[in-house]
Amino acid sequence: MNEIQPEIKPKKRRKIKQIDNKQYRILNGIANGYTDKEIAQMLKLSTSAVARVVAFLIREAEVVNRSQLIHWAYQNKFLKVE
Repeated sequence: MNEIQPEIKPKKRRKIKQIDNKQYRILNGIANGYTDKEIAQMLKLSTSAVARVVAFLIREAEVVNRSQLIHWAYQNKFLKVE
C-alpha cells in the first residue's frame, strides 16, 4: 500500500528589517575582528549568549558564516564603513 505523505512546506524566512542594540554591538565586534569571548567580555555577556545571537543572525540573514554575515550587514546598511 502506498501511504500519502504530508506535504512539507519550507519554513518562511523573515527578512530582518532592524536589529537591536545588542545585535548591532555584536555585529560591530565581529566586523572589528573580535572573538565571541572578547565580545562577551566587552559587553558583559556570557560567551554562549554572544554565540546564540551570532547563530540567530546567521540563520535569519540566510548566510553560512561570520564573514558572510558581516558582508550582509554592510550590504543591508546595518553596519557602515567608517
